Amino acid sequence: SFGFYEARQVMVNLQEAKAIAQLLTPVLIVLSFLLAYREYRKSIWVRKQDLYIRLELAAIDLFKSEIERPELKRIYSERIYEDLPNFEYFGGFSKENKAVYDHVACLLNLFEIHYNLRRSKDIQPEIFASWLPWIYSVYTTPYFRWAWKDLQKHYVPDFRNFLNSLISSADHATSEEVKQKAFYETAAKLMKDKIIRNW
Repeated sequence: SFGFYEARQVMVNLQEAKAIAQLLTPVLIVLSFLLAYREYRKSIWVRKQDLYIRLELAAIDLFKSEIERPELKRIYSERIYEDLPNFEYFGGFSKENKAVYDHVACLLNLFEIHYNLRRSKDIQPEIFASWLPWIYSVYTTPYFRWAWKDLQKHYVPDFRNFLNSLISSADHATSEEVKQKAFYETAAKLMKDKIIRNW
């Protein structure tokens, strides 16, 4: 028969099991948290990779446009091919000027996305820095400045100030070397990013 000794042993076993469970509970909680955090980090990595691929594909499309439509390369030129019209007469723009204007808008839209993603730390600093040479190649040209004068009102003040600061950094440059140094130092200071300064 089930006696006092057996009952007491059962109680001891139950207490021991309860004690073990109490010890294991925090461990299990920590393990479940670590697993959840690992999945969260993995999902962030996947999301960032997806963002990077999408941005690169969009950039490729812009480059393809320049190959297919040579007039778009005017944004890189220091030479003005025709008088740049006032924006109040936008309807009277030549087909070439409209194309250049729209191309600059596409470039700016893509760069603003990069800028915002870097601010939110959703892309790595190296990825953002790799875009700056492209901006550097256009930011002081007559066609870019002409389009930016009108387009900038469509962008948030933070991005507008960033780009205007880059443009202003070149105003008193006495050589290409000085201009380039001022550009990257200004960008590095505004983004608080040493990687840009040494790019």
